[in-house]
Amino acid sequence: MLNTRLNGEVGSVIPRPEIKSVGLSPHASSLQAPLFTHLHLDDLQSSPRGFALPRASETRSIGVVTKHCPIGSAFISTPVFGKPSLSEETYKSAFNRLHLNRLIPAHRTISSLNHLESHITTLKMTGLRFDPEYFEAIASSQTGDKPPLFKTAFEIREFTNPLMTQVLAASPYPSNVTETVFTVTSYDGAEIQVTRFASDKALASVVPTPAVVYTHGGGLVACSVEIFAPQTARQAHDSDLPYFAVGYRLAPENPAPCAAEDCFAALKYVSEHADEFNIDPTKIALQGDSAGGGVAAGAALIARDRQLSPPVAKQILIYPMIDDRTELPPDDPILKLLSWQSNDNVVAWNAYVGEDKRGKHDADISPYAAPARATSLRGLPATYIDVGTLDLFRDEDIAYAARLAEDDVEVEFHLWPGLPHGFEGVPTTSWYKRAHESRLSALRRIGV
Repeated sequence: MLNTRLNGEVGSVIPRPEIKSVGLSPHASSLQAPLFTHLHLDDLQSSPRGFALPRASETRSIGVVTKHCPIGSAFISTPVFGKPSLSEETYKSAFNRLHLNRLIPAHRTISSLNHLESHITTLKMTGLRFDPEYFEAIASSQTGDKPPLFKTAFEIREFTNPLMTQVLAASPYPSNVTETVFTVTSYDGAEIQVTRFASDKALASVVPTPAVVYTHGGGLVACSVEIFAPQTARQAHDSDLPYFAVGYRLAPENPAPCAAEDCFAALKYVSEHADEFNIDPTKIALQGDSAGGGVAAGAALIARDRQLSPPVAKQILIYPMIDDRTELPPDDPILKLLSWQSNDNVVAWNAYVGEDKRGKHDADISPYAAPARATSLRGLPATYIDVGTLDLFRDEDIAYAARLAEDDVEVEFHLWPGLPHGFEGVPTTSWYKRAHESRLSALRRIGV
């Protein structure tokens, strides 16, 4: 974990040069916001509206998301509201008193932490490191092979499906969860399969319960409800809430905004049949991880724009894939450590939004496909977002949280130190347990 101390030594962190300007660029890939964890704040006692900053000499983990510059932390346990009242110059002055580093995104999964030993020095040079517990757990899985460099979406699918089947099946499927399958009609007339995962407690409830409409990960081009069934069942078991997992259609066969429209169709059906499912239509949340987080965010935008009634109560976005413009430069040294390469991210987005449009700021890409492109986030439901510091999607997720706060949407944001994309593959670490509990806590507050 990075430890940056005011007027103190910075352990293994490359000092950041004096900040000349603070700003949030229009696209996440060029976000130059400093990030930090555990700070001794000896000077900052005033705070923006809605942020509880520590008093003098108090040490704690905090996070600030401002109009001018989003700042991540190890975790943020309080919701974020509104716009800051402090000026840009005030923040610049505060930042320049700190030793800060530019955190370079990394993105790893438990089963693909290969070709690492020869590049571990590069990792240290960035000022980043894996969480020690996580690194110890995955060190034995190294094979020494380079991760594959995918050229097509079909190659991603061919590699990812068996990998994720193996990873997700490693944990036992809870015995008290029942699956029920039904179909809904999507926007283009296609029939979409939806699977309800419900624990015995949820099914036996005498009062309507909250519910979750869930979309799985897979880069928009891979995986399925069946592959993610063990994880979805565990979420239904742990939360005692019914999970409605959407079998949304994949790219490139079904390009944007098909996935988000399929998710919205399922959401609308579940809402309209709330009595049949014994759920409270005012307490339905959207949840998704990785690409599924982007699909859920897109469906939330559709629900807002089409005035779904009752509105979505909450969106829970786990390291969501929301911006087609995220792409690392080819000389970025961290690329040697990534399992989900920046190139692979490009391949996936090309399959979904089109190679002729992907990454172009003036491209006509629906925000339902790439939610970071939405011109306004006002009116969206209360939002939970979390992401690790070693995740390719870190910057775009921080930027999205900042924009939500700016548009007066209630936000809970967590930046987990030393953890990569898909860190649930190592459920024994302390940070995973904290993340799991934070997500459950967000679920318990649906509609509250």
